[in-house]
Amino acid sequence: MIIATPKLLKSSLVVVFTTLVALLFLARAGVWLLVSDQVPARLDTVFTFAGEAARVRYSRELVEKNVRAHWLLSDYEDGYARLLKLDGFTMDRVTAVDTCTNTYSEVRALQSFLNTSTWLGIRQPPNPLKVGLVSSPYHMRRIKIMIERTINDDSIEFYYLPVPLERYSLDAEMYREWWRYENVGSTVILELMKIFYFWLIS
Repeated sequence: MIIATPKLLKSSLVVVFTTLVALLFLARAGVWLLVSDQVPARLDTVFTFAGEAARVRYSRELVEKNVRAHWLLSDYEDGYARLLKLDGFTMDRVTAVDTCTNTYSEVRALQSFLNTSTWLGIRQPPNPLKVGLVSSPYHMRRIKIMIERTINDDSIEFYYLPVPLERYSLDAEMYREWWRYENVGSTVILELMKIFYFWLIS
């Protein structure tokens, strides 16, 4: 017969509580990943995280609506930049970066770009500087965590502008019940693992 000592009871309650919190978090994990801001009336620069054509297309729309905005494009071996040129897009407001190997290196590249005083060819950047960040919806929470841990500048306002879910034939309900959809479920699990890994190494 096992007698529940106060210490054993306390340990059991901690385990139960921790398990419940973890389960509640997992139940909301899909929605938690989705960080999205309203597109502001003005953007001074747009940063596109590499990975897929949908991000480039959406960024292009934002840049075309903001005629003074500079576009910083994370690219692989000049792939999308080359396609933009072939499509007749004017590249004088585009800076392509093809040296990044992961999301954190992209955030650091953005930081370096924003710290360059002549980033837009003008002496005095707007204050606040409005920066739109474009990636896939599931990717935005990790980007937000990295931005907040890396770039601390009150003169910069970041806007998290994921490609709309419907462009992937997805909706918010699929992320609310992510475990019911194989493609969404695998994405959520992988993204949570990447966020956890970043927390560990940072």
